[in-house]
Amino acid sequence: MGALLLTLTFLSAPPVEPLYMATAQAQETGVMDVERARRVFSGRLTRWPDGTKIRLVLPPRGSAAMKRLCALVRMPESTYRHFLHARAFARRMPKVIEADSEAEVATQLGAVRGAVAPMLEPPRQPGVRLVRVPQ
Repeated sequence: MGALLLTLTFLSAPPVEPLYMATAQAQETGVMDVERARRVFSGRLTRWPDGTKIRLVLPPRGSAAMKRLCALVRMPESTYRHFLHARAFARRMPKVIEADSEAEVATQLGAVRGAVAPMLEPPRQPGVRLVRVPQ
């Protein structure tokens, strides 16, 4: 009975939306492995292959993209934001850009050199590429 209930629960779970890393960096295309994505979004990988500083653009607080990002880095949102700001304050990574809306995320991606942001769907911003982060 317990196995049947577990199976039914698993089958009825909603599908997980894919997480994309959105960037205007020309070198990044296709798929990025989970560990590298964690290093980018945790501020441990601070430069793109061409030497450009990686600038994290965080989605709005409590948004679906933010929740998926926190699941990826395995931290609650408040802890994650504090962690990033502490790293930036210690000059271990560039300052984080906090967006108030999804539209602002897309704008920052196009305007800030080296910017990267988590997204659940493609932005309508010319020149922005999506790199899929597998589950």
